[in-house]
Amino acid sequence: MIMIDNKKYLYLITFGGLNDTINQIMLGYKYCIPAKRNLVIDTTHSRQERDIQNYFYLKNKIIFQNSKSYFAKHAKLMQIYPPCNLDSLKFTYDATAGNMVSNGTSFAIDLKDDRKEDILVFGDCRLNGRETNEFFKLFPMKENVKIPLQKRYNSLPPDYISVHIRNTDYQSDVSTFIEKNKDNFAKKSIFLASDNTKSIAEFKNKIDANIYTFSNIPTYINDPELGIHKYKVDNKEELNIESIVDLVILSLGKEIFRSCPYSGYSNNAIVMNADNEFKNNVLSQLKNNHEPLSSSKRL
Repeated sequence: MIMIDNKKYLYLITFGGLNDTINQIMLGYKYCIPAKRNLVIDTTHSRQERDIQNYFYLKNKIIFQNSKSYFAKHAKLMQIYPPCNLDSLKFTYDATAGNMVSNGTSFAIDLKDDRKEDILVFGDCRLNGRETNEFFKLFPMKENVKIPLQKRYNSLPPDYISVHIRNTDYQSDVSTFIEKNKDNFAKKSIFLASDNTKSIAEFKNKIDANIYTFSNIPTYINDPELGIHKYKVDNKEELNIESIVDLVILSLGKEIFRSCPYSGYSNNAIVMNADNEFKNNVLSQLKNNHEPLSSSKRL
């Protein structure tokens, strides 16, 4: 059995959607380098409800590689701040503080404090960022993500443009967005990503273009307008993979148009789109997965 050594740790609890989770990991990762701590990542409290290592190879000297449950068991022998039991963290939203708490304890601690405890437990659901591109450059995608990504990317023409319509937790005026950009969209090849079936239907109805969309939005018993972001679904694993695949395909388009300026998903796709190192990295991963991509000239 692998034994816990005498190093110190940052136990990172992530919250929110895909880009919230990724950017919180990047914050923890960059903190741990100068702080000389190992990073333990717990993404099961995010909307993914799964370990991020199901989808990416997070293998380097900083990130703790063994299971979260193994670490929680041996953490009982260490000093933890804030004091807590890592085996039984269950979070609720504190509207006054604007943060997640567990048993009245907030883990939005100040990482600038030079704490001496063995384990710092950190989680701040208010954090966001624009470093998803850096995450992808550090941590390769696993095959369960690369295979559908390659298949869908190869089905698109090389000159496609990307459109993202977010219209659930963040509301978009879809009609105005379409009208404003109809000259940009007309007669083009468009990859459309969205979290709202009505928005997809409206876009297809109003735009005369070659539209590709792979969005597989689940059916919900409750109000589907907030479904992806607010309600549990049975096919969470599939939904997580699709959110990663759609994000990458958005980022590889010739140009990106977004309906909602507040969407971290859209904003990170734009940053990724401007980063040629990121795009070359992703295309290289796809080439190494199966046969070489004939569409590498898309950059």
